[in-house]
Amino acid sequence: MSDGETQKVDLTKATLGPPPAQIKQFDFLIGSWEATTKSYLPDGSLQGEHRGRLTAEYRNGGRMIIDDFVRLSPEGEEISYAATMRTFCEETGMWEMSFLFSLRQEHTSSFRGRFIDGEGHFDAVIALTPESSARAKVRFFDIKQSSFEWSMEHSPDGGESWFVGERISAKRAA
Repeated sequence: MSDGETQKVDLTKATLGPPPAQIKQFDFLIGSWEATTKSYLPDGSLQGEHRGRLTAEYRNGGRMIIDDFVRLSPEGEEISYAATMRTFCEETGMWEMSFLFSLRQEHTSSFRGRFIDGEGHFDAVIALTPESSARAKVRFFDIKQSSFEWSMEHSPDGGESWFVGERISAKRAA
């Protein structure tokens, strides 16, 4: 094969094989969680706080993880729903994650990243409206069997400045 040629793969003979070992990096997420979400304005002031529920499970023979996050009103009514699909790409050595809110414009094409020293670090561009987007960094940290912390930083100016837009503290549901 010469440079620039693409190797053709016969998908009728391809097998999925076992999940990659890295899939275990998200083992902590599997199960049900109670969460507190805090949203912040660019100046650091608290914009709002909500309770929520997160449920994560393996799919595709353990090769993918899907989680559902429901944000609740103070009365316990569902006010927001988001889903994330996660898989580890062996070709790039990175996690690939797609995230989508129901009934909202905000979405990402893909978060990408790695676990470094026990923390998950992932980057994306979030489409906030059809005309505007922001860079984002997600971090999973302080990961324990019964709890974890999550934060998302935003940069509305292409990475010149960053602010914590949201934080989640999660505790395993009983």
